[in-house]
Amino acid sequence: MEINKIPFAMTKSRDIDSGMAQLINNKTIRPIMTLTLQVVQAYQARGFRVCNTLVDGGFESTRELLAEMGITLKVA
Repeated sequence: MEINKIPFAMTKSRDIDSGMAQLINNKTIRPIMTLTLQVVQAYQARGFRVCNTLVDGGFESTRELLAEMGITLKVA
């Protein structure tokens, strides 16, 4: 999501009805993966396991890295 051309990543967990919004510097793979790891770690710290991600096409470049973590990427 962008607000005034500033990129934000929005997350939402269906099962626990929790969400996060985080500013990202740009839409390249490094900040996207950093953000993804932060979100996964936040859920893991609370005893949850991330198995699937439902994302837009901007996250396609993370498919292989997420697969290595046991997370399935589903592009909508």
